[in-house]
Amino acid sequence: MGASELSVITGPWTDNLRRYVRPYWDHLLNGPWAEGVTRGRLTLAEMQGWMIQLYPFIHAFPKFLAEALIKCEDDYSRSFYIMNIRVEKAHAEQWLWMGAGFGIPRDTMLALANGLQPLLRDVQSLTDWLGISTPKAHLRRRSQQRALRSRVSQVISHEK
Repeated sequence: MGASELSVITGPWTDNLRRYVRPYWDHLLNGPWAEGVTRGRLTLAEMQGWMIQLYPFIHAFPKFLAEALIKCEDDYSRSFYIMNIRVEKAHAEQWLWMGAGFGIPRDTMLALANGLQPLLRDVQSLTDWLGISTPKAHLRRRSQQRALRSRVSQVISHEK
């Protein structure tokens, strides 16, 4: 049985996530950046800079989800990740169209996403951190599982 969008966006885990991110979410949506966007106070260059620097992360996000997908051991989780990868891939394409609407050539955004031009340090750090931590989490979990199986085998051997 696969995951439906409604079944994965409701429940205790999403409530916990929402509580955790609430202060950051509120600051983002009520802070100077959102104020500048909604009131039309950001210049065209500022809007372009924001889109250009954030796009590589948007572009890479489906890859991070794919790393999680290969770790799934149940149909429900697998279905959730497949659905979400499709959504995030569509977001990346929408960002290219949005950038074009603000006068940013598609090639400029893709060059940044493909590492052909440098990113701001913080943007690069976030992308690097996700790129490094996602596969390592898999290896760490597998290592813990092997250690647990080994320990269980030892306990069973002693009981015989």
